[in-house]
Amino acid sequence: MAVYIFDQYYLGITAVITVGYQLLAFLIMLLFGDETVNDFAGGSNFLILALVTLNLGGTYYTRNIIASVLVMVWATRLALFLLIRVIKSSGKDTRFDDKRKQPIKMAGFFIFQILWVWAVSLPVTLLNSPAASVPEQGGGNPPLGTRDIIGIIMWSIGFLCETIADFHKFAWRFSKPPKSQFIRSGLWKFSRAPNYFGEILLWWGIFVIVNSVTVSDVLNNDQIRIALWFSILSPLFTMFLLLGLSGLPLTQKPTGRKFFLMSNRSQDNEDPDCKTAWSRYKSYVEQTSVLIPFPNFIYRKFPEVLRWVFLDFPIYRFNEEKDGPKALQEEEQKQQDNTETRAMV
Repeated sequence: MAVYIFDQYYLGITAVITVGYQLLAFLIMLLFGDETVNDFAGGSNFLILALVTLNLGGTYYTRNIIASVLVMVWATRLALFLLIRVIKSSGKDTRFDDKRKQPIKMAGFFIFQILWVWAVSLPVTLLNSPAASVPEQGGGNPPLGTRDIIGIIMWSIGFLCETIADFHKFAWRFSKPPKSQFIRSGLWKFSRAPNYFGEILLWWGIFVIVNSVTVSDVLNNDQIRIALWFSILSPLFTMFLLLGLSGLPLTQKPTGRKFFLMSNRSQDNEDPDCKTAWSRYKSYVEQTSVLIPFPNFIYRKFPEVLRWVFLDFPIYRFNEEKDGPKALQEEEQKQQDNTETRAMV
């Protein structure tokens, strides 16, 4: 029997749980300086919402169980992986380097994490809600069909891509490679961000499963149908986050800048590997898709317009002619500032 709390879509109760859970994590981090709690709180929050809404909904349909379990498996994997990664990094999260002494900035990070967890969990939240599952409310449970199978396959491929890519990157990073090297093995040979591709694909898979109910004939309430369509915000928000905010923009161009400077700094020129770092990385970028894994021997022949179809936009690439002079000037200024600081000390 479904339990009604705040509203029939479970939007209120999931918001309260997420705010409370993240607030607790923020206070622990603030009071004890324990940065291992942050990523674990983010991943485990997804598991809590899926588990709570499934049990509150009380309609243990096969589709609801499958979608909820898939989210819980992903959330458990993500939480444990990020926790282990931070612990292996001496318990420090580099994203907080400029925030540790500024609680307001730290709070802003957790507020965004609240929005991320709540919005991306929407498909399962709405699917498990009384509005979508209880016939008396206009919901229902159509038989599993082709859309569900497609969604499960999408989730499975995405989950495997993200898991394998994260494992490869984790193992490579802690093998302590030379600073002039970059990962290009496993899935990273065919994509510069296979982990992001996997995460985007698996959330589209969850949406497709929920969409099986949205387009079915069992729904006799247009308001509920519209609400379920609203769950498309989950994969779209994931794409916005990884393609436009904290994913590719923070990894691709800055990485190119690092290797460009490495090959042009006088202190690195004595190392042959550093001297060729930029040319090797530039070649890697030219023949490797930024997101969707694709054979290199085909991708390297793609014209610019076709690369855009693969979401490989110029904003993700460091251009030595346009960006190089500015990067060199900033690096020179940084070295001068460091010299002056040491002289003052």
